Amino acid sequence: RLQREEREALHDIRIRWWTFVAGLVALFTVGLAGLALVFAGGTPERERVGTVFLTAIVSGAIGFISGKAAR
Repeated sequence: RLQREEREALHDIRIRWWTFVAGLVALFTVGLAGLALVFAGGTPERERVGTVFLTAIVSGAIGFISGKAAR
């Protein structure tokens, strides 16, 4: 039983780690896309979409850091 619980705990840690990595990759990709749209968008509509992407990332980060996301 103890070995099974140890394997399950290790598996849970592995799942949380890969979820964290996938989240960082997604944020990085969306952030780069937002920056590209803002600085090389070409049209005002694309620049607005890029600004929305960046605003969402920044507001999410501020909410996470301030602890509002946990409530």
